[in-house]
Amino acid sequence: PKSRIAQADHVARACRAALAARAAGERLNAEFEAGGLKPYITRFGIHVGEAVVGNVGSTERMNYTALGNTVNLAARLEGLNKDTGTTILVSEDVYQRVEDLFKFRPLDAVVAKGMTRETRIFELVGAST
Repeated sequence: PKSRIAQADHVARACRAALAARAAGERLNAEFEAGGLKPYITRFGIHVGEAVVGNVGSTERMNYTALGNTVNLAARLEGLNKDTGTTILVSEDVYQRVEDLFKFRPLDAVVAKGMTRETRIFELVGAST
């Protein structure tokens, strides 16, 4: 059965969560570096769209997962952070929905691996003041 829990601000929530996670990682890395340890690198990719979510597998091995092109593009954005020297990348679809709530830096237009459509990508820099 199809179920939805509507949250009108779900895109903004995702952006806020990524910014909070980045800040927590920066605090943790400061502790690591003070202790002589290497930093732990975390990167984020955010895209918005339809996806299939739920338990997938058999009775012996069940896994809760998300599937679909939306999920695939978000994963590709996460990986592109390494190439662009960024931490949080979002798609043009995300940018258009929350551009008035956050600060973004426009980057290139890319055709992510496994995709056929080009999308502009943006670095999520922070919340608007």
